[in-house]
Amino acid sequence: MNVTYDLLYRIMTMAFPWNAWIMVMAIVNVGGGIFFSRTLEGILALVAMMVSFVMMAIIHARLGFVRLLGIGHILVWPPLVTWFLWTALSSSVSGPFRAWLLAVIVINSTSLLIDLVDIVRFMRGERDSIGSTTARATSL
Repeated sequence: MNVTYDLLYRIMTMAFPWNAWIMVMAIVNVGGGIFFSRTLEGILALVAMMVSFVMMAIIHARLGFVRLLGIGHILVWPPLVTWFLWTALSSSVSGPFRAWLLAVIVINSTSLLIDLVDIVRFMRGERDSIGSTTARATSL
């Protein structure tokens, strides 16, 4: 449980705008998932967030708070985004549910791009903790 708490603490204490970005992702994915929990998509959003977080916790336990944490999103969100796009384009979907699907698509797709950049940076040698002084200076 210490690893989970430490990971959450590190995420929530990231510098602005990253902490705000994480909150937006959580609100859209988890909040929307709970609000639409009677739909398959709501359940999928919640499961995807849980699976992503477990993968991130495992990476954090082994390597620390490093740029590879995005792998948790890379493995789970592409199928979720694809499913949500397919559903959103359906003529039978409208209103707040469709708006939520589109919000998840935009936010998670943006996050995937950020995660890909972070993974490439890690592979190119930026292996310091995301919260370290050197990592913070090079990430801006």
